[in-house]
Amino acid sequence: MKKPILLFSIALFTMVQISSCSKNDSVDAPEPTPKPTPITSEGTWEMNSYKFERRTSLQTLTSYTNGNLFTQVNVDSKITSSNGNFKSCNVVFWFNTQSTGIYTAKSVNTLVSNTTLNYMNVKCMVTDAAGKGAIYESVDSGVEIDVKKEDGKFVITGTKEISLTKTLDDGLANAPATMTFKCNKVK
Repeated sequence: MKKPILLFSIALFTMVQISSCSKNDSVDAPEPTPKPTPITSEGTWEMNSYKFERRTSLQTLTSYTNGNLFTQVNVDSKITSSNGNFKSCNVVFWFNTQSTGIYTAKSVNTLVSNTTLNYMNVKCMVTDAAGKGAIYESVDSGVEIDVKKEDGKFVITGTKEISLTKTLDDGLANAPATMTFKCNKVK
């Protein structure tokens, strides 16, 4: 009589273990609303909802007058017809040092005043078909931008929105005073 009770107990214990392992008791936190849309294509960036894709780029390694190093990555987009009058965009990443790592988005004044810190300035010039444009630059923030190297070139990824403010307007229609910027593997 003890043997069937023992076998029943083992079977019951095993079933309880299997069912408890497959059950997910964790409670996930609700996702923030609105959920930011990730950029999935390499070599692309967004300003607000305007999307751009890399066409050409140039990377310059140089130094400030005080001898501290900096890097400039200058990227032109392909011409697009899906952004209304925002036909093309040139983006310039200017960052202190000539190294990979995590940089913080800053204004150009903060960048040049702190040449030994891992700061980066992002500057975008958008133009329409007639050549009218507007320039936007990053403001001081704590948003991080990742810089890696692939095939000897710096590759820049910023998945969190960086705030940009308009610093020049040459008559570009519908150019807002501020925009957001994010990018995926731009080089």
